[in-house]
Amino acid sequence: TFAKTNNQKVAQGFVFMALDQLLKKSGNILKALDEIFIANILTGVKTHVVNTVSNTAMTIWKPTEMLLSSGIRAIGDPKGGLKQFRTGLYMFEGIIRGQNESLKIAMDTFMHGKNFMDSQQLMENTKSVLGTELRFRHGFSSKHLKKLSQDIDLHGDKLTLYDVLTNIPVTVLKAGNTRLISMEDAYFKSTNFRASVFARAKAEQMDLLYKQGLRGKELVQTATKNANDAVTLAVDEQMMKNANQAYDIQLSKFADDALQYARETTFTQNLGAYSQAFSDAVSTIPLMRQVFPFIRTPLNLISDTIQRSPLAPLSGRWWTNIRAGGEKRALALTQLSMGVGLYTTMAQYYGWGLGEIPITGVGEGNFNLRENQRE
Repeated sequence: TFAKTNNQKVAQGFVFMALDQLLKKSGNILKALDEIFIANILTGVKTHVVNTVSNTAMTIWKPTEMLLSSGIRAIGDPKGGLKQFRTGLYMFEGIIRGQNESLKIAMDTFMHGKNFMDSQQLMENTKSVLGTELRFRHGFSSKHLKKLSQDIDLHGDKLTLYDVLTNIPVTVLKAGNTRLISMEDAYFKSTNFRASVFARAKAEQMDLLYKQGLRGKELVQTATKNANDAVTLAVDEQMMKNANQAYDIQLSKFADDALQYARETTFTQNLGAYSQAFSDAVSTIPLMRQVFPFIRTPLNLISDTIQRSPLAPLSGRWWTNIRAGGEKRALALTQLSMGVGLYTTMAQYYGWGLGEIPITGVGEGNFNLRENQRE
């Protein structure tokens, strides 16, 4: 009897192990289907045009909001309002100055199939079950990545011929969709990260060097040089943190705020507790990505829209900015006032039309033309 009982336990153990392996394999198959589905919906020129245009608009609009809100801040804090105005101007200078390096980082991201600036992007689950994307070249064009590659290995394990052959399909599958999205994300993240660090560093240096007695051309040149040095330090630090999660050395005082600014501009900032729980559930349940392919970016987009509308007081983020005071409070009030003005104007013209551009009506009779107009 004892032997029979042990045999039954062993048999049951094998059954459970077999079921566990079957579930794991079937789970990977379902995750692979999700990956293929997401790659498919991200394929097409229109997707990349919309992504690029929306991120470009936010890259220009956020510094503009900073300039506009400086007037509101100046009512109770004239010095703070003036510094905020100068920071907004320096943001545009930083955007222009960072173009060359941002384009190189974006190209390196595409060529290597890896996110070097920030792994938090449109696709919430970047770990592939289909395989490892192959790199298209070995070296880097970005000076930051050239320097970083001397300190740590950015390429990972060397691939055998078998690895190369088996990973060609996933590389081909994602080259024209998720890999392009990652490249676009890297460009805008780098551009806005660099602009934020440059602007805040230069504004700080201008005040500090002025107190030290510098004036005119010497003041501007020295402040600009120091701001560029601050950008180099912050970018190097952020790339090291992204490549090595154990790296916890904080040298740049601008890096954390700049990363948050870059994420907000690209709608990839962290979600709240409830939204994140929903996102985690979608990632866990098989085939749910077929229904909700993206969570973080759409929810952040909705939140940003609400904060720039008469419904702004319903947003927890808006109230957080109000309570923060200073620049954030001025920005929140500006967003609310502009949202109220915009929606009031739209309500006023509702049913009447604005010039030759009707706000109401059925639109084109042709379905495809009507859809293009709506987009």
